[in-house]
Amino acid sequence: MNSTDAAALHEISVIIAQARALIEQSELRIAQLSGTTTAREIPSLEDDVRIEKLGKVAWCHYEFIRRHKRMTLGDSLRIRRALYGNKVRGTANQFGKKDENALFYRTVDSMTKRADDQEVKISADGEQIALRWITKHASETDGLEELLK
Repeated sequence: MNSTDAAALHEISVIIAQARALIEQSELRIAQLSGTTTAREIPSLEDDVRIEKLGKVAWCHYEFIRRHKRMTLGDSLRIRRALYGNKVRGTANQFGKKDENALFYRTVDSMTKRADDQEVKISADGEQIALRWITKHASETDGLEELLK
């Protein structure tokens, strides 16, 4: 499979995940209206979609760091390329500063030129997304074992 196919497959899986989140949200809303659940048990649709879209990559980073105690930008790039295709470069939208709403951050100043040996950490938000994703998708991690080595 080439990187274009991998990217297309990823895009399709994100759309399917978003549809699942909408269905789950609708089912929870029906349960709420019928009186079998309360409003506080219903996560926001935005949160559900974000978890479905980013949860797998967040969990891979979380699990890699848990196993190895440390992750480099090179490790992160290898995981992201395996999930999204070989055209992945910096994936800047997943990175930010420690206290921002990003999944990951580098431990160097944000203006520092990227290097594969720079340490990457998962943010509190990224960790929460990873843990929420794995509770729904624990059976989907079999093929990810190679990425975590």
